[in-house]
Amino acid sequence: TICNLSPQNAIVSFKELCGLSAVANLKQCILALSPRLTGPDNSPLLVFNLNDQYPNLEFQGLLPEVLKKVVTTYDMMIQTSKTLLESSDSVYDRILQTQKA
Repeated sequence: TICNLSPQNAIVSFKELCGLSAVANLKQCILALSPRLTGPDNSPLLVFNLNDQYPNLEFQGLLPEVLKKVVTTYDMMIQTSKTLLESSDSVYDRILQTQKA
């Protein structure tokens, strides 16, 4: 589940699905993935929706199983990162309280 997956593990899983090592950056991963995002007629199978604060992938047709797994892993990566960012202030406050104690 998303709650049990760290942002780092989610990112590594996404990079592996892109065919890259854990040391690759996300831009390299998206570039490696991009040739697989178009169908036989050159129409996009997935597009990035950048209208929200956090980018998401949207289906544009039937996806092969490999791309379904990419979308699921990407969504987990975004969700775990979002959760981390949204909880960072409270984590920081707890660290400060611990240091003061």
